[in-house]
Amino acid sequence: MGDPWNEAGHWLWSTASDPWLWIEVLESETAPRLQLLDGNQAALDRLGCSDLPALQRTFSQALAEPGQSHWLAQAMQQGDVAFAWRYPTADGGEWRELQCRAHRFQIGGSTLLLMQCTGTDDLDRYRQEADRQAERYQMLFQGSLDAVVLLTDDARIIDANDAAPALFGYQDRAAFIASSLPDWMPEVQPDGTPSAEGSFQMVQRCYEQGSGEFQWQHRRHDSGELWFGQVLLQRMKLSEGAMIIARVRDISERQRYEQKLFRLAYRDALTGLPNRSATLAWLEEQRQSDQEMRWLLINLDVDDFRAINDSFGQQCGDQLLIALTKRLQALLPPSAYLARLGSDEFLVVIAEGSAADAAPGRQKAEEWCRQIQELARTDMRGEQEFPLLFSLSLGVLLEREAPGGALEMLSRVESALQQAKESGPASVQFYDADLSRLIQRRLELEQEMEIALVEQRFHLMYQPQVDAQRRIVGVEVLLRLTSSGGQPVSPAEFIPLAERTGQIHRLGAWVLQATCFQLAAWREQGLLVPDVSVNVSARQFEDAAGIPPLLEQLQSQLDCCGLSPDQLCLEITETALLKQGPKLQQALEAIVAAGFSFSLDDFGAGYSSFSLIRDFQLAELKVDKSYVDAIEASHQNRSIVKAMVEMAEAESIRLVAEGVETES
Repeated sequence: MGDPWNEAGHWLWSTASDPWLWIEVLESETAPRLQLLDGNQAALDRLGCSDLPALQRTFSQALAEPGQSHWLAQAMQQGDVAFAWRYPTADGGEWRELQCRAHRFQIGGSTLLLMQCTGTDDLDRYRQEADRQAERYQMLFQGSLDAVVLLTDDARIIDANDAAPALFGYQDRAAFIASSLPDWMPEVQPDGTPSAEGSFQMVQRCYEQGSGEFQWQHRRHDSGELWFGQVLLQRMKLSEGAMIIARVRDISERQRYEQKLFRLAYRDALTGLPNRSATLAWLEEQRQSDQEMRWLLINLDVDDFRAINDSFGQQCGDQLLIALTKRLQALLPPSAYLARLGSDEFLVVIAEGSAADAAPGRQKAEEWCRQIQELARTDMRGEQEFPLLFSLSLGVLLEREAPGGALEMLSRVESALQQAKESGPASVQFYDADLSRLIQRRLELEQEMEIALVEQRFHLMYQPQVDAQRRIVGVEVLLRLTSSGGQPVSPAEFIPLAERTGQIHRLGAWVLQATCFQLAAWREQGLLVPDVSVNVSARQFEDAAGIPPLLEQLQSQLDCCGLSPDQLCLEITETALLKQGPKLQQALEAIVAAGFSFSLDDFGAGYSSFSLIRDFQLAELKVDKSYVDAIEASHQNRSIVKAMVEMAEAESIRLVAEGVETES
């Protein structure tokens, strides 16, 4: 068994990955001479030699180059030296360089050097990779369209890319790097945060947490223009220590776009007021922030606004709404909230005080209602905004009397407004328990009608119309509803509700279809009815999703049943005609032109304008039942009815008296 140290040394020699060379130093008269004794396999591979003699020749050629043995003197004196050593390739085509270290040994009487080498090929590769990484970093740093700023822990600027001075309004990088954070920020942020203090806090937070992201308002150094930036902070470990890389992007354009979207979503385009969505969010926020506060809600809209639009045009209607908005803003206190919920519908919210406040809430509400209605009684001609007088209907909710959530409050005050409008122009309706019960009844009836349309619980009755000789000269179609409990529901209750909910469109279409089918059935039985009167609502002349226009419905049903237009007379109330504008008149004229006739129902119950008879080409007048009931007791009523009869005879219009029960 050999010397273990020799065996260990041989193992290290043969397995080393770096070139190792054993060199003997030979004394000579002029200067020491070096002789290569051996080299490990790594040395053969690195120097491109096939065996030891080839390695010795390469070593000798390298030593022959001037300056290649300068390290020898240091090695002999110090015992250990590092140096760069150049050698030729095996084909002699080029020279390469090795980083070497020589260790001096004295063994016996000989001086030996162990030369350990590290190829600069590896170092070059490391350097090249480092250069490539530095180049990539420089491309990312300088090529970024965003401003990139390198900061210390105390927010001093160390470096910046070229985009930074351009974004912040500085002439060059040097001027920007010489600045400080507060130099390119306003003193205070929009939310009230001091910019200098806030920016330092953000940097410190990034040091603690490793990263940060926020939006911050900045100011250009050259123009003073304010703009918003998206700021990304990232803590980085560099050779100099920990640093903050700040990336800043101008998002002013994006913010303007987002603000535009917000305005579209939450602001009324015409008046600039908050819309319904914004109002619900605001109400809920106020209730959450101060649960003791109680609010007064006033829901208002313009009476007969549709008629104003139809008569004077939408532009005139818009002018009215803008003028009304300005007057409301001038009237209300700064703390009040004003919103436009829909077409001509506005909402006013005024703080009543805390729940413990004993102030007379209803009295204050009535005063506000009076002042708001007074706005509509003042002619706007002097303001050159709108030349007409108009009136407002108001629904009022005192939250202390009916607390609830935002959606519930809005629903209640809108219900109060609807009830006010049904009471007539310029009406005011406070929400109370009775109104709550009425609303509940309407909801139940609306559901009842929806089910009845499906289950066919609506049915028609036919009331004969007779002349003085008691001959049947026509019939009037009467719509009736039986509830799910088997009880009859008054038409005076369900028809106005159907008009308000829009169910009248489907209901009216069914009435026309059922009437035409009945007329066809009577004809098959040999029963000829001279004239059939069918009530139509003014809302049936409006467009409705999934329902054909009224004239199209009429022609379709007549064609289906083989009937002619002169067999139907359409009844419409005097009040409905007076409330509608030119669009209704055009629709009526088209229906008359198609061969249908019209009857004016409840004549005398409204304004009884004789221009209606002229403008709408009426074929029949039905005297309101109130005149018939009092005809025997009132000389005045008899005179009015007599005038109606004479006018009808003069205009060749058939006259029908409603509710005649006795001979006179």
